[in-house]
Amino acid sequence: MFKASFYRMCLLVALGLMSIGAQALEQTINADSVGGRLDLPDPTQPAGWKKKSQMQAAKVATKFTLNYLLVSPSRRQAIVNGKKVSVGDWVDGARVAAIAEHEVHLQVDGTTRVLPWRTATFGKSVR
Repeated sequence: MFKASFYRMCLLVALGLMSIGAQALEQTINADSVGGRLDLPDPTQPAGWKKKSQMQAAKVATKFTLNYLLVSPSRRQAIVNGKKVSVGDWVDGARVAAIAEHEVHLQVDGTTRVLPWRTATFGKSVR
């Protein structure tokens, strides 16, 4: 008889604790939810980690390097920051506006940046 009473009492206490926990969880969800959506942190990320916003991800490169330039009657191509581009292509947030014989013109945030082709420097010729 004592065992049955003890088990009933334990069951009632467990149910009471579960209902208190459910109420606390519901209050937490209501406090944290935004527009019906719950914003929970990703448990696999390190503490203090935050996702990059779209604006930060689309950041324009501050330095552009003209690695290669090909100008022929049939095509104009260049390699800028290691990426093969033609007129109209995008590279690191900049649009290729023109490819000239000795330079590439990039449109960056409404301004034009010119990447000149480096010219070879020759020393004295040896005879």
